[in-house]
Amino acid sequence: MKVKNYLDKKQYEEFIEELEYLEWLRESYVEPSEEEVSDMFRVTKENVYLYLHSVNNPEYIKPKQGA
Repeated sequence: MKVKNYLDKKQYEEFIEELEYLEWLRESYVEPSEEEVSDMFRVTKENVYLYLHSVNNPEYIKPKQGA
């Protein structure tokens, strides 16, 4: 019984910590500016390269093994 009470208490404490963290995130969130948003979606050579060479991309280009 003590173990069950201990586990219930730990689970409750973890829940409260998570809830407090989520509340802190909600209160501390700052929306990005229009400039920051446009920077996120800017198409650059690096972004295209990263997209094409990302393993979870359906258009993934496997790098050629040594010549």
